[in-house]
Amino acid sequence: MSYASLSRTRSALLFCTALVAGSLPLAAAAGIITFHPKGATDTEVRSINDKGVVAGYYYTGNTDSHGFVRAADGTITSFDPKDSRYTYVDGINNKGAIVGAYLNGNGFFAYVRSAGGHIKTFSASDCSVDPRSIGDDGSITGLCTDNSGVAHGFVRDAAGTIATFDPSGSIHTEALAVNGAGTVAGWYFGVNYDGHGFLRTADGTLTVVDAPDSIDTQVFGLNDKGVSTGVYYESTGREHGFVRAADGTFTSFDAPNSEGTNPASINAKGVIAGTWYDMNGAGHGFLRTPDGTFKTFDPPRSAYPYVAAINESRAVAGTFFNQKGVMRGYLRSR
Repeated sequence: MSYASLSRTRSALLFCTALVAGSLPLAAAAGIITFHPKGATDTEVRSINDKGVVAGYYYTGNTDSHGFVRAADGTITSFDPKDSRYTYVDGINNKGAIVGAYLNGNGFFAYVRSAGGHIKTFSASDCSVDPRSIGDDGSITGLCTDNSGVAHGFVRDAAGTIATFDPSGSIHTEALAVNGAGTVAGWYFGVNYDGHGFLRTADGTLTVVDAPDSIDTQVFGLNDKGVSTGVYYESTGREHGFVRAADGTFTSFDAPNSEGTNPASINAKGVIAGTWYDMNGAGHGFLRTPDGTFKTFDPPRSAYPYVAAINESRAVAGTFFNQKGVMRGYLRSR
């Protein structure tokens, strides 16, 4: 399973994350700022908007998790829905609205937090809602898991109406990104647990996305021009990145000297950010421009950095493990 898939699996044991409001960055080098406030254990960054505002969640020493938003000036604000024990964050839009989910003694619930800090919870009548992204118009997409444990894709419009959907033959659907036109991108498992990407337009038209020679394709990123990116696996199990143009043209790519390449996000200019793996299995960040040029990077004193998202200014936000195995957030400026 790729990191982009794994990082979207709720697990307090796999991804403990932590921050305390108002702390200063730990270090800055080569345009990279890391942050991990005093008293925290681990930090996971999930999203960045075009204003440079970063959102994610964190764990404290008692393993409770909390949401956070980091302003462009470095100010960090922690938040939790009322009565939350575990708060998760998945997306932020350019208006500063944040979407995520939380867990308390009564179950698992979805929420949207306005830029001003107002938190509104929401749910569906027949499935458990787990948001993954939010568009600038307030539309939200993600997973909705029914009582039998089957996950369906969903779209919630700005008025609050939730519609679920599944590609034909799907036994598990994850809707991970939504663009300004209302197109949703994600992936699903077929009956044989074979993975396929998909794009779903605002009118409900669904296109299956399978990279050539792929045994498993997953779409993670989508921009407003309809260009998508993700990962596919060949029969040997090796993973490759791809970019799919709006007309359906595929381009496969790999970071130089990589054992695997895993794109996570694409901006409107077609710059892709993601993680690549060297021959020792260690991860590194990368940027790929539309002409195919790669630039790789690592946060200072890091082991296994992972990219969460890129914005229109080419700022990249993500998470890395330090040499002690502690997760920290980072922000790489353009």
